[in-house]
Formats: sequence, structure tokens, C-alpha cells
Amino acid sequence: MPARPLALVTGASSGIGRALALRLAKGGYDLILSGRDAAQLRVVQRAAKDLGAASDIVLADLSLPGAVGRVYEALDRRPLEVLVNNAGFTVHGDFSETDLKDEMSMIAVHVGAVLELTKLVLPGMLARKKGRILNVGSVYSFAPVPHQAVYGATKAFLLSFSDSLWAELRGSGVSVTSLCPGITRTEFRSRAGVSTKRMSGMSAEAVAECGYRGMMAGRRLVVPGLLNKLFVFVARRIPSGAIPVLTGIISRFRGLGPAQKRL
Repeated sequence: MPARPLALVTGASSGIGRALALRLAKGGYDLILSGRDAAQLRVVQRAAKDLGAASDIVLADLSLPGAVGRVYEALDRRPLEVLVNNAGFTVHGDFSETDLKDEMSMIAVHVGAVLELTKLVLPGMLARKKGRILNVGSVYSFAPVPHQAVYGATKAFLLSFSDSLWAELRGSGVSVTSLCPGITRTEFRSRAGVSTKRMSGMSAEAVAECGYRGMMAGRRLVVPGLLNKLFVFVARRIPSGAIPVLTGIISRFRGLGPAQKRL
């Protein structure tokens, strides 16, 4: 029996990351599961096994120096066919009052870790002329976000970076896809201070299915869900000064609390 291809998913312990890992397992991939919660990663590992996938767990806080290197070493020279850069968290509150250390950690995870891990795996993909990279952004990649200023900025970076790589790599056999979900029913929301009375939005599994299909098709951008597509359409067309007002209204509707939360 031929070996199954290998996929690496960061932030795989819960939410969209877990759903993407299991969709990849269902799609015939073995897995490297990276995250900070060993117990939850083992749950994902068992679920992946039921789908026929072998998996390795790498405990890593990607905001810390050396963490990305440990994740990369888990490949053990095995060819990587899919990289999913999903790990992330948010900091919510007025920028003048939020914790700089938390925000610097968020930049390290959303920006630094994505750059480093992509830089490490891309040469091998190009040499084999085969590979797929999925970067998980947000509908806030398209709009400034009051009270989540640094979060929105990092997600905007991810979209720009992914679009640039997509163009660079055309014809190489390697594709880069941005997955930009909106409100999603995950642990991320409750830990970020979102009221549980307003748990609207798509399921993590539905978002993962859209992302998986878009990635496999080599699409540049995937915005799952009609309402999210509408948000992006509007954000690209209304006057720039009106966008923060729109996102501020959405944040109030979501019931975001004043405190910053770490996933």
C-alpha cells in the first residue's frame, strides 16, 4: 500500500484547526498536529485514527523562540504535501489599554511563525513541484477592526502575503490559498469574550470543508458563507472611513467583552 501524503496543521487542538485536520484525514492524509493543549490534541489524534490517518503530536507555543523549528523537525525529512497555518488568538480592547506583551505574542504567531514555517517547507515543495499551503485569515483581513486593531492588522498581513506568494508560485505546482472566515462557532469565540447567547455563524466543520475544497482546487481566496462574502464585497467598496464604523457595529453585535483573551 502506498504511503499516505503528509499534512501539517498548526492550532489543531480545537475549532477550525481541528476541523481542517480531520477533513485532511478523511481526504487521505496523515497528519502532524501542532498546538498547545496536549489533551485536546490527543482527542484529535484518536478521531483522525478512526478516519485511517496516522498522526504525530507536537506541543508548541508558536509565540516562543525555537517553537517553529521544533514543529519543522517533526517532519523528520518526510515530504510535506500540505501546510495549514491556522494557529492564532485575539486581543480585544482599546489599544491604549491592552497588553503589549500579548499583542507581540500575537504578531509572533500570526506573522512570524507563518513566515518561518512557510520559508522552511516551501523549498521542498518546489523541488517536488507539488504542495499546498492554506493560511487562515479572517474577513477582518479586508477591514480595520476597532478594539482588535492588532488582530485585524495581522490578518491583513496574512492576506497580502498569501496573495503575493500565490502570484509568485503560479505554474510551480505549489498553491497558496487564503481562507477568510467570519463568525464561526468555535472555542475561539467564547475564549475571546464573545457572549454565548449570540453563538451565530458557520460551524467549524463547514468552514473547514470550504477551505479544504478551495485549497485542493488551488484557489487564491476562499470566503465561506454568503454573509461573509457580502461583508467582503461591502468592505471593498464603501469609503475607507466607513469601514471601521461597520466593523465596530459588528463587534458590538457579537457581544465582545472589554478584556483581551489568549487561546
